[in-house]
Amino acid sequence: MTRTNNSNIEHSPSHTSSSSSSAVAQPSSTEPKDIINQNELTIQKLLLELQDDLKQTKECYNSSRDAWLSIQQQQKSSTSPNENINSQSSKTNLTQALTNVQNEINMYKTALAKISQVRQLQIEIANVTKNHIDVSRSHTTRRGLADLLSHMAYVLKIWYGSEHSGNCSNKGDVPPPLCGAIPAASNHVCHVGDLIAGFVESDDGDENWILAEVANVHPNKTKYDIVDIDAEPDKGRYYNINKRHVIPLPQWRACPLTCPQALFVRRTIVLALYPQTSCFYKGIVESIPRIGKDSYSIIFEDSSYNSGYSPEFDVPQMFVVAYKDIVPQVAAISDRADKMKMVSKLSTMSIDKSASKIQSAFRKHQARLKLKKQAAWQIHEKLEYSSEQTESKLKDMFEKLIKASGTLSPSVTKLLHKAGLPVEEKELLKLTNPDNIRVETSYRGPRIDGPITRKVFVDLIEAFQRGQILHEKYVCEILHQARAILKTVPNFNHIDLANLQHVFIVGDLHGQLADLLHIFNTNGLPSTDNAYIFNGDFVDRGRNSVEVILLLMVALILYPSSVFLNRGNHEDIMVTVRYGFHNEVNQKYRTRKAPLIDLFKDIFSWLPLYSYVDAGKMKLIVMHGGISDKINLKKLNSLSRNRYVSIEVPPESKSGGKRLTEEEDNEYHQIQDLFWSDPDPRGRKGCRKNDDRKMACFFGSDVTHAFLKKYNLNMIIRSHQAKQDGYEYNHDGKVLTVFSASNYCGGNNWGAVVRWDYNEEEPWISSFKTEGVAMEKLSFSKQVTLFEDPAYHSLIEKIMSNKTLLLKEFLKADTSKTEHLSLTIWADIMSDVLQMDLPWLILRTKLVQEDPKGILYNTMFTDYILDNSKFQMANAGIMEDLYMWKDMLLALFNLIDYNHSGFISRNEFADIIKIILDDENGSGSVNDAYVEELTSAMDFDKNGKIDFNEFLESFRIVNVKKPIIPIKPSNAKDKPNGKLIEHKIRV
Repeated sequence: MTRTNNSNIEHSPSHTSSSSSSAVAQPSSTEPKDIINQNELTIQKLLLELQDDLKQTKECYNSSRDAWLSIQQQQKSSTSPNENINSQSSKTNLTQALTNVQNEINMYKTALAKISQVRQLQIEIANVTKNHIDVSRSHTTRRGLADLLSHMAYVLKIWYGSEHSGNCSNKGDVPPPLCGAIPAASNHVCHVGDLIAGFVESDDGDENWILAEVANVHPNKTKYDIVDIDAEPDKGRYYNINKRHVIPLPQWRACPLTCPQALFVRRTIVLALYPQTSCFYKGIVESIPRIGKDSYSIIFEDSSYNSGYSPEFDVPQMFVVAYKDIVPQVAAISDRADKMKMVSKLSTMSIDKSASKIQSAFRKHQARLKLKKQAAWQIHEKLEYSSEQTESKLKDMFEKLIKASGTLSPSVTKLLHKAGLPVEEKELLKLTNPDNIRVETSYRGPRIDGPITRKVFVDLIEAFQRGQILHEKYVCEILHQARAILKTVPNFNHIDLANLQHVFIVGDLHGQLADLLHIFNTNGLPSTDNAYIFNGDFVDRGRNSVEVILLLMVALILYPSSVFLNRGNHEDIMVTVRYGFHNEVNQKYRTRKAPLIDLFKDIFSWLPLYSYVDAGKMKLIVMHGGISDKINLKKLNSLSRNRYVSIEVPPESKSGGKRLTEEEDNEYHQIQDLFWSDPDPRGRKGCRKNDDRKMACFFGSDVTHAFLKKYNLNMIIRSHQAKQDGYEYNHDGKVLTVFSASNYCGGNNWGAVVRWDYNEEEPWISSFKTEGVAMEKLSFSKQVTLFEDPAYHSLIEKIMSNKTLLLKEFLKADTSKTEHLSLTIWADIMSDVLQMDLPWLILRTKLVQEDPKGILYNTMFTDYILDNSKFQMANAGIMEDLYMWKDMLLALFNLIDYNHSGFISRNEFADIIKIILDDENGSGSVNDAYVEELTSAMDFDKNGKIDFNEFLESFRIVNVKKPIIPIKPSNAKDKPNGKLIEHKIRV
């Protein structure tokens, strides 16, 4: 299966629109077919121009806003005694601001005029078709429909309130009809050209609310002739329907800040335009707009999903209307559009019409499959982010522990501070010196005898392909040579393509050796004339993180001038404790795990923070996560990066105090933003807290444009987020995300690699997928199951560790004691208790049973138990508490267990437990008996030490209805072989 390039002219940035579209086309031919084709060609050109107008409108808006802000700032900061100078300057700025506003108004007028032209041309096509139906003509208007609808929703006027009050909430100032959720007046009459939702029956019997345009208003004003804006070529487009079956679309957007009463409230049932269609379907408002340009988040009723609901989709205010029930069989399409009358459907149809109907059904099926894949991906992504929220809690906990170090035992205090300090150089060199490590005679893996050469590189690749593990002597040899190079590199890589000619940019690999080897096989091994940037997150998740990072280090040793490594958020030894790399090192190198962990920890701290690429015409910045409005490249370029051995543990203040100074704290947060930030998923402006990860921020397009302008850059290339196609553009094409781990975490995403050539203004993007299972041969439901399992496991853990709290809230809400709750109440409790913003209505079929009375909330806990075969506790809640704190306990345990022995003392661990309990309770007092029982329970053999790995092993979530069947491990599991799917596009 090969994915092909489906790009068309609308997406070409170099395409310029023709001036011939500035007026409605006047075809020289009078043939109906020629008129239709020429008008549709003009419509297509207008749509292309509207795309350019939209960009220019945004630029005008930004210029206007900046000018007004400059005037306000000048007025606030003006201290000059020369009022004439200030006055003259203010006048100049005001004149410029007014000019910018006028330019913005002119752009809006231009765009609206072109939209009006499109409507006129469509009406002309409709009138011509009434007299001459040619079902074989090409349907070119469909191609730009999505862009047109998006633009129309964007330019729709916003209602802020009256000019006098400026606020809808003032007494006597109510939003007008057709503002947001406000319906039309009872005597409202649509005009020709108005967009409406119309309930119709097509000739194949389907009844739908369609997006249509009013083509004619009957004299009695109770009926309309409407035209389907997206009818298929061989189907009728014209309907005569009663006024009762028409819902006018909003003509104003309601401003959420000033007119909240003009918005549908959360959980309201509405009709909304379904993605990738021109039909309205019944849905539920999941979240409302926060600013005027925000969209609603809608989940649609859809029986093709097991839950009965689609995933959340963003729908603009313009295409969300009040739900209206209609009795079936209300309108029929006419076989003769010129007469616009009700007709009886024939019992038979032509072969051509039958074939057309089959093709239409197939297209709908394909579109639905695509949406279902997107749904599975969105759910997986939300669950994935929710699991990463622990990182934020750990960071906050470490800060709390550092501040409370005066109340802890001296040994724990010392270790807590050590976690935030670089590794001691002499001790590290002593314990990891390859000359002091002996290779056993029984070792049969690859060897490095002499200098590291390209042959050694190839030999290692072949050995890793066979599943062989490199001896720790050679691991230390590679890491020390790479470390010596990294310590000489500045905080950022400067890459000049005038010399290198091109560079490949590789996103997250996450220990997936098969993907790395495919990239090398397809694009060539790194060399002096084949440069690579590896953009962080080399480790964790995958089972070959050690092999991946060793190959990258060898490439760096061989070609330090053409191999560039950026640090990611997973190049953090505290993060690797939770996501696999730490355990992988322990398993593969048991006899030397402690010094190797310290060596990796040190190397992570020396990785550069980002890369700057001078590509001739384009200037690029490549970092792992993203930016914020705090990012200062000058500051980042001069800081001591190896101070930040972990983002979860703040570095020690240079001032000697327990807390970072204000300047140090700002520096610390800039590093967080660089590694953890994401583009705002809702297209909002500015920077705000990253609600998905609870770490760093979401940054808007305005932040991106300001950053690029400030540093004379053209584009940001980042990674950090798995994307369904392996890559994604944001912020008007100024931000490109590339992710190179295909089938990430058991998913079904593509991996991608970016190639940028010297003096090129656009990249080449190559997408690929390496598969161990022939996924295309599975049924779709099976694909989704395989896709969702890893993510759902973490959700089940979260639910079971909060069982007591959930049951308490369920019982409290169940005032009638029926053991039932409504869907919305159950979903709200799940969100509030678990602190996870997930699509609970969609997930409910996998978590709980329901009947006509509602959710049977007790059934959520019947399939799983927290199994403890080691011991029982007097306090029934301790087991849940321990599981709830599992990730935090694991990180703290590894922090205190400085020599990685697997044991710590009961007293040391009791100190940490007290801090956690104090943080949870917020009361400042901790039950000592509770702590004693907890630590005693963990000390299985009562020797005063806690074996934390044994403790974690004893607490399992067990599915009591599905027996555990051990799976015999395969020797092939570590081999990076699999089926390959690939496509390349020029974007």
